[in-house]
Amino acid sequence: MAIEFDSPPCQHYLPQSVRSDFDAQVIDLETAKLLSKRVIEPTEHSHGEIISDIFLRNKKDGNDRMILNLKKLNQYTKKMHFKMDTLNTIIKLIEKDCYMASIDLKDAYYSVSIRPSDRKYLRFMWRGTLFQFTCLPNGFSCAPRKFTKLLKPALSTLHLRGHVSSEYLDDMSLQGKTYQECVGNVIDSVRVVDSLGFVAHPAKSTFTSSQRLEFLGFILNSVEMTIRLTPEKVPAYKQPGRVIGKIVACFPAVCCGPLYYRSLERDKLSALHANQWNFDKEVTLSPQAVEELKWWANNVIDSYNVLTREGPNHTLTTDASMDGWGAVFGTRSTGGLWAAQEARNHINYLELLAVFLGLQAVCHNTHIRLMIDNTTAVAVINHMGTCHSDILNTLSKQLWLWCLPRNIWISAAHIAGKSNQLADLESRQNNTDTEWTLTKNSLSRALTQLNFPPEIDLFASRLNAQFTRYVAYRPDPGAVAIDAFSLDWSTLNFYAFPPFSVIPAVLKKIRDDKATGPSQCDPPTTQATLPPGLSLIRQTLTGHGISTKAKDIIMASWRTGTTKQYEVYLKRWEQFCQSQGINRFDASVENGIDFLATLFTSGLGYSAINTARSALSSVLILPNNRTFGAHPLVARFLKGVFELKPSLPRYSSIWDVSIVLQHLRSLGPPTQLDLKSLTKKRTMLLCLLTGQRCQTITKLDTAPMQELPGTIVFTIGDKLKTTRPGKHLAPIELLAYPRDESICVVSHLKQYIACTKSIRATHDTQLVSNSTVGKWAKSVLKDSGIDTGTFSGNSARPASTSYGALTGLTLAEILKAGGWTNAQTFAKHYHKPIEVNFGASILSHFQNISE
Repeated sequence: MAIEFDSPPCQHYLPQSVRSDFDAQVIDLETAKLLSKRVIEPTEHSHGEIISDIFLRNKKDGNDRMILNLKKLNQYTKKMHFKMDTLNTIIKLIEKDCYMASIDLKDAYYSVSIRPSDRKYLRFMWRGTLFQFTCLPNGFSCAPRKFTKLLKPALSTLHLRGHVSSEYLDDMSLQGKTYQECVGNVIDSVRVVDSLGFVAHPAKSTFTSSQRLEFLGFILNSVEMTIRLTPEKVPAYKQPGRVIGKIVACFPAVCCGPLYYRSLERDKLSALHANQWNFDKEVTLSPQAVEELKWWANNVIDSYNVLTREGPNHTLTTDASMDGWGAVFGTRSTGGLWAAQEARNHINYLELLAVFLGLQAVCHNTHIRLMIDNTTAVAVINHMGTCHSDILNTLSKQLWLWCLPRNIWISAAHIAGKSNQLADLESRQNNTDTEWTLTKNSLSRALTQLNFPPEIDLFASRLNAQFTRYVAYRPDPGAVAIDAFSLDWSTLNFYAFPPFSVIPAVLKKIRDDKATGPSQCDPPTTQATLPPGLSLIRQTLTGHGISTKAKDIIMASWRTGTTKQYEVYLKRWEQFCQSQGINRFDASVENGIDFLATLFTSGLGYSAINTARSALSSVLILPNNRTFGAHPLVARFLKGVFELKPSLPRYSSIWDVSIVLQHLRSLGPPTQLDLKSLTKKRTMLLCLLTGQRCQTITKLDTAPMQELPGTIVFTIGDKLKTTRPGKHLAPIELLAYPRDESICVVSHLKQYIACTKSIRATHDTQLVSNSTVGKWAKSVLKDSGIDTGTFSGNSARPASTSYGALTGLTLAEILKAGGWTNAQTFAKHYHKPIEVNFGASILSHFQNISE
């Protein structure tokens, strides 16, 4: 990752600090730990370097975290706006009775490498040695944006699979309507996270799907649809500045929280103003502030909030003048004159008082939408008070405390009204960020294809409205309504192009109002549309009149790996068609071959072009229902590509299995190994003695495992790469090898199962990915002296089967062990049991030649 600067950083002096003996010991330990993880590295001085100070911060578990003080460096970094999920956006996605889980990424920032040339800006001195961070440090101002952007593609992948997933920095929230959906979300998310090189924290993650989840210091309950504080989240009452921040952070889980902190805030601001903004000075709290602290102390533990609220049941419209007040509620109306003392107040106060009197007159046990033509009153109500006016805050508090015991919930919205001061202010604004819109031609083509004529634009302004009738988010000259969320969407044929930040709220509104979209539009994913490749295939199926349900089933025929490969080439096909003016759904075989020729010219070989041909066959149907890939000209073209750029085997020779087995023997019996070494050794033994792919090794499960005298048998219940209709891998039989326990796979498996029993009981849904198994195998190869620059961890499969041929195993025995088609056909049609065990033969031959 590169560091982006507004201007070149410079340093005029080195930081100086004094450490206590205890802090020095902690820093010594932290430095050693970071060195072992390769988070930092020793270095030499260089031109342009920035040396920063370091300090310690306590973590929740009682340990300390060493942080690089980048306050000075942050002044030079680019300040870029970005969107990220928050607790509020996550809450809006929670449905009633849904299941939830979470993943905490361990050492997340430390998984992001910094470009070597930029590491000189992340240096510090300790004990006379110069160190530099090799990866993203804590305290870096651009780190949240970089990390959020880094995880976006991973989340999009999960969204495309239909999962509801969100992330707040290194914390991921996972949801599913059913237990099975949530489990699938967890499995897919762990695999995606693992494939990116991140590690799911086993202690801080919640892998078990539940309707009650602890997340970001809050307890989310989808059965009760409530949110509460965890005991650790409860604020400690020490310094006013800090306690106010903690109180505000508790608002999502404390319904009445905003009513009880304004006096504290005012006392803090008054003290800071009187002491030249010195936060270390003492503060004298007013009686009102003391009462607020008492309220938090007495109520915070038992307080909660609802995750979602139903839409307003009724609308109350109020108005105030200097003479009196009025309120309209359905077909009823009421009002009256002000008392002499009331009439002396400001109009803002009178508008708020009119709301209070109107509620008292007509409402109970309901959710009321308040329509007010005074923006101050709207803000004070929706925020449950204000710090700008004592009298308005007091009245707002009285209003809310009157409503809550009567089961009345209020939400205010602004109605049409004029204010010269506000209009003048808005006329001087020049913010075009809110005026993004689709081009008329693009929208027209999309609506024609969907056969859907919208009647109203829900998120627009005078400048970017797509239709005559539109709704604005604030007062607008031509808008038919203000605030789309205050409308009932179920009766509208609407078009919506909302800001990205409110997309979760829009999805919730559509679900709550049971609003219907275009009749021929496929259901959208949670936060993103299908990628170009998948979308193109789906559009092709739509053109053939296939139903949505049938399309979903057909789309499932392509596995994840195939889909990723197809996506690349179908996107390039769209770009090719656009540049050549070709209808991508009605192209000729000549057009397709020209496209493949451009891929060849760009440097792609036979294998890649063959994949592109298959991808094109999924969307390009020729006359007589012949697929593109089956056309004779296409087949001849591919033969020409092979002659010009042949696809050759990856390995011309393979490593000697006996070398690796000799290394494994030198490690000793399984009882003498730590868990890490045991895991790697067990993995390599399984790869060598089964002849299977890394994917198959990840599917070995203790649930269907049979443990017999001297034998362990695994039955694979999941789909494999070689799984086809009527064809699946036979049970894998592993025999004990009592002659030498140091290379006995059964002994190592039993020891591994015993060592990990407690871990698997707690996190039974945590799966190991194919890449992780490959990394473990590659690590063993490297320790054995095998050239890992040439051979990967997956090379254990060809190595073991080649070695099996050397031992005298028949072809049928080797093919059966590897799960290849010929052996499967032999066993299926002739039912002749294969007596020789693949793994036992390899160990026996190795033992003979080593003796």
